[in-house]
Amino acid sequence: YNPAIDSITFLKDFSYNKEDFAKAGLQFEFINPIFEFSKGMNDLHLDEAEYALLIAINIFSADRPNVQDHDLVERLQQPYVDALRSYIMIKRPNDHLMFPRMLMKLVSLRTLSSVHSEQVFALRLQDKKLPPLLSEIWDVNE
Repeated sequence: YNPAIDSITFLKDFSYNKEDFAKAGLQFEFINPIFEFSKGMNDLHLDEAEYALLIAINIFSADRPNVQDHDLVERLQQPYVDALRSYIMIKRPNDHLMFPRMLMKLVSLRTLSSVHSEQVFALRLQDKKLPPLLSEIWDVNE
C-alpha cells in the first residue's frame, strides 16, 4: 500500500487505486475493506522477514475449511509463530504489543476473506455475472 498515492502495488510495478479496482468491475463494498486492511498493514512498517513469517502462519492455519488433521497443521504452524515472536523481541524490544497486533491482522485478513467469499457466493446465487477480475481470482468460468 502506498499512502502517498492511495494505491496498492502488485509485483513492485503495478499500482492500482480504488477507481482502478472499480473499473475492473469490483464494487466499493469490496474495495474499501481491502484498502483499509492494506493501509493497516502498511502502518505496521513490517520488513520482509515479518511478512514472510506472517504468510507462513496464515498458510498453516488449522481452522481453514477442509483441513483434516488440525493437530498436525497446528504443529506445523508453531515454529513460524515462535520464530516471529523471537524475531520481534530482537528487532523491536520496546514494542511489546507488536506481536499481538501482527496476529490480529491475520484475524482481520481471515474476516476480510470470509466476507468477500460470502459476497461472491451471494452474487452467484443471484445469477449475477461476476466482474472479470473476481472471475479470474476465483478461477470461475462463466
